[in-house]
Amino acid sequence: MKNLFLITILFVLSLSTRAQDFTVKSFHASISLFKEGYITVNEKITVDFPTQKRGIIRDIPYVFRLNGKKYKTAISAINVSVHPFKVSKNNGNKSIRIGDPDVYLTGQQVYDITYKVEGPFLSSPEYSEFYWNVTGNAWTAPIEKVSFEVLMPDDLAVRYNDLRVFTGQQGATDKNASIAQNGRIISGETSSILQPGQGLTIAIKLPLDYVQKSSTLSLDPEMNQAIPINNQWPWAAIPAGILAFFCWPGKNLGATMTTTKWYHSPIRRWT
Repeated sequence: MKNLFLITILFVLSLSTRAQDFTVKSFHASISLFKEGYITVNEKITVDFPTQKRGIIRDIPYVFRLNGKKYKTAISAINVSVHPFKVSKNNGNKSIRIGDPDVYLTGQQVYDITYKVEGPFLSSPEYSEFYWNVTGNAWTAPIEKVSFEVLMPDDLAVRYNDLRVFTGQQGATDKNASIAQNGRIISGETSSILQPGQGLTIAIKLPLDYVQKSSTLSLDPEMNQAIPINNQWPWAAIPAGILAFFCWPGKNLGATMTTTKWYHSPIRRWT
């Protein structure tokens, strides 16, 4: 029994060490908003692999739940520069497998990913809102720097109090990051390293009907009345922008994580 306990501890420690043998040096997201109710996203993710890996998997959820209901959103126009990639559906996610199964990589790698998302907007009787989880939260490695910029469709001046940025664990409201508007661009960056399990989310309050109403998800008016807006934003989340790293220790095995609470796959095969 004692030996079994020791073997179990060593196995867990081995998995933990293996899962964290890479570092995200930087994560930059460029997002363009369109009044028709969709966004385009370009992510440049720099990863440092001190040991041989094949690449990463980027999971973007297109199925999510809000107020007990199930919704779907369209993810399209997916592309990855330089690296080979393959897109598949996996338990409510568009899963982008990036890398060549026959090529091992070491050192710093830059992954340049673009895609289009339909309807990542919320609406209430008083306002509309763009809410975006930039990084996701299911990290097994630190993110040294996160930066973002949002290109608005026109010259709308958003009040500073209507800009929000949150860092930390899922649901946390820490603000270890900046956010500000300069012309049509709203941008910001982290002021400290995001530790494993932490992420960055932004929220922009917009005028009512600023985006096409049919492309927004209406919030329950009773929820809007019951929860102050400063507290409501972190919890009214569409779980988007989720990143899962595929740390390939063996020929066909890898570990992937996702922040979606209705799905978790610790290990899956590459066929």
